[in-house]
Amino acid sequence: MSGFDLKNEEDVKEYLENLGVEYRFGCYHEKRADACHLLGDYLSAIKRDYRKAFKVYQKNCDERDAQLSCHNTAGYFASGKSGEKDWQKAYQYYVKGCELGHYASCFNAGSIDHHRALAPLAENENNPRDCQLLKRALGFFKKACDLGKSPDACFQYSTEMRQGVKDCIEADSREALKYSVMGCEEKSIQCCHNTSVAYKHGAGAPANPVLAEFYRKVTLDLNEQENEKQKQMKFGETGP
Repeated sequence: MSGFDLKNEEDVKEYLENLGVEYRFGCYHEKRADACHLLGDYLSAIKRDYRKAFKVYQKNCDERDAQLSCHNTAGYFASGKSGEKDWQKAYQYYVKGCELGHYASCFNAGSIDHHRALAPLAENENNPRDCQLLKRALGFFKKACDLGKSPDACFQYSTEMRQGVKDCIEADSREALKYSVMGCEEKSIQCCHNTSVAYKHGAGAPANPVLAEFYRKVTLDLNEQENEKQKQMKFGETGP
């Protein structure tokens, strides 16, 4: 960035063009996965050329097993930015991203399987869930939670393990508590609440009023933080 005045429009244009040259060289000549992914980001965010960005992401995933590029490829198929909207291809790339260790890909793959597993219930509440799909979804949620940074995955997995599913998944209060605690550590309000209730009633561990109160206070603190954040967002929308 040396020699560039980012307050000057021409300097900014030149700087961005140089970035594109750098990323192309790193991707096409040095064959670096990180450079290829940055090139995809550049084409998407700066050039707004989503078709080219998609091709770069997809090739980087297919040829170099770049987990974030796999995740973005899936997102492009899911949104239609790839030129075609294809949930099956999106799912396949989310699965690959998950296998490569990308937590958000695991969560999204799990969400797709979970939705499919519950689809029969939407048609008729007496229809059975698809057990195989549900178990696979929980496997993805569990992995996403284990990888960290996915409080929603921790909540989904712990909830299903706490409740269980008739003729499919046996309830496991210890497993549910373990992943509720993990979700709470990632600031999931629901997980913190469930952890407090579990310690209060001795579900998954001996009843512990001290820990129950501790997680109750954490829940209240997170709720307060979330409410404050919402107030600030509303102020920003209506302010001058």
